[in-house]
Amino acid sequence: EERRLARMAELIAAWDPDAEASPVFSAKGDEQTQAREAAFFESATRVTFFKEEGAVDAAGRLCVPKAEAINKVGHALHTEDPVFRAFAQAPRIAAIPRALGVARPVLPQSMYIFKQPRIGG
Repeated sequence: EERRLARMAELIAAWDPDAEASPVFSAKGDEQTQAREAAFFESATRVTFFKEEGAVDAAGRLCVPKAEAINKVGHALHTEDPVFRAFAQAPRIAAIPRALGVARPVLPQSMYIFKQPRIGG
């Protein structure tokens, strides 16, 4: 667990929220739905940072420290990052679905979910 925590800290430190259009995550339906859906599809093949709704101003700029602005990181950690790939492919992890009777388990996505103080859901 400590390796994954340390690796996520490195990924956060390297993340430039202004350099890429990081989507704002919301479970509510609104006019931003299509943009979020596109971001979700694109995140299937890369590591994407999703911001909390209350972490950005009207112009999309962060209004909280970046480490507190993240809702989740997904959805290809298990394929695109070596630390998370090693965890996802570990025999002890593969044993879980097999113990439940899944003959050929597949890991379609992975997420690192944050629970931020004072914002988010």
